[in-house]
Amino acid sequence: MAGAGGWNTDLRKLKKDANKAFHAAYKTRSEADWDKHREARRAFKKLVRQYKRSSWQDFSYTVEGTCESA
Repeated sequence: MAGAGGWNTDLRKLKKDANKAFHAAYKTRSEADWDKHREARRAFKKLVRQYKRSSWQDFSYTVEGTCESA
């Protein structure tokens, strides 16, 4: 996960798309636009979960062992 704060270009693009879709839906109040916003937000959140899971797995594999006090 490269980039500032773990954000990469995929996450940045999906977040930007979700925000654009929200602003369009807010302006038009169209149900179709709200559906597009929900779909874009869902795609963004799904990718965030995937990256979090991957990051946690990478971290857990790098841990050599547990501390004696644990």
